[in-house]
Amino acid sequence: MTNTRGWTENYMKLNRKDREKANVVVGLIDSQTYWRDIAGVTAIFGPLVKVLRMVDSDDKAEMGHLYEAMDRAKFMIKKNVGKGYKKWWQMIDKRWNNQLHQDIHTAGYFLNPKYQYANDVVNDDEVLNGFHRVVNRMVNDNETRLNINREITIAERSD
Repeated sequence: MTNTRGWTENYMKLNRKDREKANVVVGLIDSQTYWRDIAGVTAIFGPLVKVLRMVDSDDKAEMGHLYEAMDRAKFMIKKNVGKGYKKWWQMIDKRWNNQLHQDIHTAGYFLNPKYQYANDVVNDDEVLNGFHRVVNRMVNDNETRLNINREITIAERSD
């Protein structure tokens, strides 16, 4: 970019103070450290931006998709970053658990056949507990709750 004719022509028109600023920019653009840092930032925030786009889109995703998308983003960060992923997961989990995560998301995730059969959600305590908390809040009748649990157990065994 800085070797193009357009850059050179514009650079020559600059006064001394602006040329000094331009030289700083050129030094940054040519720096291997800068591009390595950019790659690191992209490896961490790229997966999170995908989740934010999903949440912010006009086509609102079903609740279970948000839970799955956040899980997928975290595992992509782990894959991209390697050993240093835990500090990033802690930051994400803090925000997720305090502001974004709701039991209704885990219930939607649990009830979605796409995830239920592919991701072994019946063995995920967080998902199962979130689902049961939603059922307990929404269903007042103990008999109906027992029937729901029975149906879930039957569905699990039919796999």
